[in-house]
Amino acid sequence: MKNRSEKTCSICKKSSVQDATVSLPFPCTDSDADLDGRPAGANRTAYLQTLEECPHCGYAAPDISQAPAGLEEVIAGDAYRALLAAGPKSRMQRAGFLYEYSKKYPEAAKQYLHLAWMCDDAGEEEEACRFRGRAIDALLASVDQLPDPAADNLIVVLADLFRRCGEFETAGDLCDNAAVADDSQFRRILIYERLCAECGDAACHTVREADAFYEQGKGIHCDLPEMILRVDGMVYAAGADAHGRGWSWNPEERKLTLSGYQGSAIEVSGDLTLVLEDDTENAVSGGHDACLRVQEGDLLISGRGGLLLFGADTGIRVESGALTIACSSLTVSETKTGIRANGQILIKDNALVSADAAQTGLCSTTGGLHVLGGVLTVHATQYGVYLADSSSIEGGMVQADCVWGPAVRVRHGMLRMSGGGLRIAGRDTGVQIDEGGLLISGGVMEVSAETGVRVSGSLEMHGGILFADGSETGCVTGGDFRLHDGEMKFFGSTALQVDGSFRMHMGSFTATGDAFGVVLDGVCTISGGQFHAAGQTGVKVRNTCVWDGGIISVSGVQAGIQIAGKCTISRNSVSVYAEEGVAMRVCRGDLLFSPDGSGCRFSASGKEGGLFVDAGNMEIVSGSCEMSGRTAVMVGGNFRVTTGRQIFSGQEKGLVVAGDVSLSHGITEVTGEEGCVIQGSAVVDRMILQVTGEQTGIRVRQDISFVSSALTLKGGKEGVCSESGSIVFDGGAVSIVCLMTEPEGRSCGVAARKGDVVIRQGIVRVSGESCSVEAGPESGRVAVSGGLVRLTSPVCGVAARILDVSGGLVTMYGKRQGAVVMPEGGEICLGDRAVVSAGKSERLITAPVYSPGMRYLQVRFEKGTGATR
Repeated sequence: MKNRSEKTCSICKKSSVQDATVSLPFPCTDSDADLDGRPAGANRTAYLQTLEECPHCGYAAPDISQAPAGLEEVIAGDAYRALLAAGPKSRMQRAGFLYEYSKKYPEAAKQYLHLAWMCDDAGEEEEACRFRGRAIDALLASVDQLPDPAADNLIVVLADLFRRCGEFETAGDLCDNAAVADDSQFRRILIYERLCAECGDAACHTVREADAFYEQGKGIHCDLPEMILRVDGMVYAAGADAHGRGWSWNPEERKLTLSGYQGSAIEVSGDLTLVLEDDTENAVSGGHDACLRVQEGDLLISGRGGLLLFGADTGIRVESGALTIACSSLTVSETKTGIRANGQILIKDNALVSADAAQTGLCSTTGGLHVLGGVLTVHATQYGVYLADSSSIEGGMVQADCVWGPAVRVRHGMLRMSGGGLRIAGRDTGVQIDEGGLLISGGVMEVSAETGVRVSGSLEMHGGILFADGSETGCVTGGDFRLHDGEMKFFGSTALQVDGSFRMHMGSFTATGDAFGVVLDGVCTISGGQFHAAGQTGVKVRNTCVWDGGIISVSGVQAGIQIAGKCTISRNSVSVYAEEGVAMRVCRGDLLFSPDGSGCRFSASGKEGGLFVDAGNMEIVSGSCEMSGRTAVMVGGNFRVTTGRQIFSGQEKGLVVAGDVSLSHGITEVTGEEGCVIQGSAVVDRMILQVTGEQTGIRVRQDISFVSSALTLKGGKEGVCSESGSIVFDGGAVSIVCLMTEPEGRSCGVAARKGDVVIRQGIVRVSGESCSVEAGPESGRVAVSGGLVRLTSPVCGVAARILDVSGGLVTMYGKRQGAVVMPEGGEICLGDRAVVSAGKSERLITAPVYSPGMRYLQVRFEKGTGATR
């Protein structure tokens, strides 16, 4: 049985039983091992047993009881959760993801190489190549993390990874340029790797094969070329002292010092340190090739002098090494390519670098650009700055502009900015990242172009300032957008377009677009900070929204906010405005306000409408909402209010609901030519409801009930009207006044066209210009069983087939037609011990029995119940 032990996860603090893991050397250098370090024999699949996994949170590591700080949020994030699956493949992917996040690149490379081995065994060639590519990226990023003895191992593994991926030229160049001892085993392996690359062989080979090939004496032609020095047209042996006018060479330190040099091209094979003597001005013209060229080595430019490179195809060319610029002044002009290195380019120590080129200003084909200080200024036509790998800006200032192409282009990997400044201008694209993302944690980035920033992956900001102005698009991201802190401002026809999800935790966000402020394909989550957007359409979300904090302000001409899916708003302050159209529209999902009861402040104002929920339900659990427009609120499903304060102000309609309505607790104010139009039923329970309708106060198709509520309604044609249901008043205080201003108009306080009007208790006062209360003419009933009720009208008090009064104190008055108007066969039912007072007016109450045509009728009750006709 396997050895097992109980461990507590460092992330979620939960315990689980874990199988014992094994530790493998990386890479294995046994003679039977593969060239990429995979061991042979019993250990060939041992890599499957190198990781533990927490079954509760999914944390994967060699030891889950240990974890670097800060991984909790990463493991809970969408990117990590998307990798969750059963089996070792998912486990290794998650471990590699966490190592990369923690910048433990050697360990990340190991996991991706293990994944490649697994795919090799499964015959999945494309997947194996993909994971080898991930391992290459991690190894290239890990150079600074490896001790010197590990460097040779790194070169061997890299060469094999490139070859196995079919990148034979890169693998061959790496073998040629490797600085390893001639008699070492690493040299033997590299000789054999280069032979395989030259033959286009991408198969798996072993260390034993490499040793056998070397012993046969077939690797001599692969030795590194002799080191040379070329200055001003003369060739010198790089191993001896040399000097000339304005220059001197130190072979031990491999240092070339310029002290007022004015001459033609300089070329060195091997590492070179170029020192510009203090307070000297140096100039190099290159003819048809490069002004300064370094083969098979690194180049360091330092010193407090100045250097001008001009009149060549390329200003600086480092063919297979890194370039470090730490001098006072470097200027490149009149070239096709300003600065080019097939390795990392590093600018530091307040260096002033300027590159003006006809095609590309600065280019790094591997290793990227890293700016720690100084100023880099680039002007070009095709590319301002072209970078094949991940790059970073930690200090200083980078200024780049380009006439036609991108001002800054990163082909693979991340562009990280943690300090300094980046000022970009271009006609096409300001900053373009083809296969990677943009991470900003400090500094100031200002971009202006047709498309300001275009990122194929994610854009993430933890601090600093990003300002992107695009004539077409301010910023486009193919992946997710994350704003944790800092300030962002986007401008353009479309200010910001995000193909992934949008998440904002803190900071300040502004997007102003001529057409669209923000267009989002993924989920929109805002939990803090200040969010501002404006455009013809301020914000368009093709997915769902979760707003759980922060201040949101959006304005648009045609639309403020359009949301395709569900929207939840809690703990926010949201303000939306539309000059011509609807302020906020939820097209296909529900809209929930504070479902957890946390409250929010929401306002939406538009010429056509305030808030439309086209095909879903709308629920307000708590908070304060204010909407206005031609139609203030329109809901395609059901509408529910639990508590809070709502103000719906419509020029034509205040509230329109296609389904049912439930209002309970809180305060709701509705105004419009038609206050509330409800296609279903409605219940108003313990709500303070104020409605003003110039034509209709509340019009409902089915039943409507008022339970222990305070209703104040002012209407024109109708106060409360049910087209096919009943109207019930059950407690509370009701005041309904309808005054029709049209001379020939008809006005009714409460009207149940095909149903009954029932008053059970409470204080109910209804006044209508034509009729106070009206029930269906065929079988409609007005029933009062309690409360203090007063129903008055200049024409008709109550119109119904049956008037049933069994309790309470009821006063009815109709000046022209009488207090009660009934069709032929109508009935008045009074409860036992009813006391009736009737007459022409309140002053002339003499009749104990009501007769048709009497203007005034009052019914009160002594103790006891029953019914009489």
